[in-house]
Amino acid sequence: MELYVRQDKIMKTILAIILLSSMTCSGVEHKVGSDVNEFSESMALHKYKSTMLAMYTVHKANGLKYWMVDKGVIIVQYSRSSKKILHITYYLVGPGDRSTRTTFELKVSSFDPTTGKMVIATK
Repeated sequence: MELYVRQDKIMKTILAIILLSSMTCSGVEHKVGSDVNEFSESMALHKYKSTMLAMYTVHKANGLKYWMVDKGVIIVQYSRSSKKILHITYYLVGPGDRSTRTTFELKVSSFDPTTGKMVIATK
């Protein structure tokens, strides 16, 4: 029963994110192909905290950057040579032990640090 309640809270958070993404607001949306340095500067300007996860890329030519966003982490994979963003993922972990908690890795189409608007890809 407790696991079901935790999953329900996580789903409510995801629904809130989806509802926020449907609102139209002005700001700078960063997406795949954007410059990672501009994204980093924008995240710092809007007070998003940089963080670390125990993750790495398979390809040494790519790098990862992480920021806390709400109750999850935005993970940006980028090319070290071109500084272009290759993938954006929203990583959300439920409470509890590793054996019982639920994790979500959501593909992000775009993120606007000014408004917090995140567009999640559904396909």
